[in-house]
Amino acid sequence: MTKYQLSPLRHDYLDAYLSIPETSTGVVISLFYVPPGERESYQRKWRDWLGSHDKRYWPEWVEPWGLHCKQQARQ
Repeated sequence: MTKYQLSPLRHDYLDAYLSIPETSTGVVISLFYVPPGERESYQRKWRDWLGSHDKRYWPEWVEPWGLHCKQQARQ
């Protein structure tokens, strides 16, 4: 599900949005879609970003990605 914001972003949300990590090609994508050769470095960037931002700013794919990683570790 995608969250849509009809009004302008508040300053704190805009700051968080503008600081989201980008891939080496300058795009922001979910870790589910990052090419395998780039995943480790991009995941490290996201880990740092998530650690420095409140959970309310996190994209919706973050929690499913965590569950995905836990499932992969069990296998």
